[in-house]
Amino acid sequence: MKRLISVALIAVILLAGIGMAAAQYQGGMQPGGGQQGGAQTLNIPPAPEKAKADMQYGNTARAAIIGERLSQAAEGNANVFITENDAVTASVYLQKDASPYDLAGTMANLTYMLADLYSTMTEKGDSNILLKVYDTSNSAIIDAQFNTAKNAFDYFDVKESAAASQPQQPAAGQQQYGTQPYGTGQMPMR
Repeated sequence: MKRLISVALIAVILLAGIGMAAAQYQGGMQPGGGQQGGAQTLNIPPAPEKAKADMQYGNTARAAIIGERLSQAAEGNANVFITENDAVTASVYLQKDASPYDLAGTMANLTYMLADLYSTMTEKGDSNILLKVYDTSNSAIIDAQFNTAKNAFDYFDVKESAAASQPQQPAAGQQQYGTQPYGTGQMPMR
């Protein structure tokens, strides 16, 4: 399952790159942006800047880079802090209220991805992955531990979000019918 998720993520990245290359090929663009009639030239994008560890995302340089990339992938929905000790801990701080039940699948996939990343690319392959998700009021709403040796969760506890379960007040002049549901938006993690 972990390998399947990794392969799927790599496939999405490769497909996006292939799509951009195909669009540029059809346009006949040269590296300088000019058109060329008939002859093909390579259009290689510049290399990205080397990653610099921003320690607000992790307790080691590697953890900070991973946490920052995950936070960027969340597109403003969450900040992620990675801690590398005996276990690897992912602390996810939601920026928008959401149902922890709606987030459970996404957070499980995040945990699988981290387990795969650490087991295949680092010396921490045997480390368990701890997951802590906090709502906008910094209350823990998901607490889980993924056991890498068993390739399964030891536990995955979900608590109702205090912030998300607060009834929303109708705008001035509007009448409220029934109860307002709590937020159900999902955090995109790609």
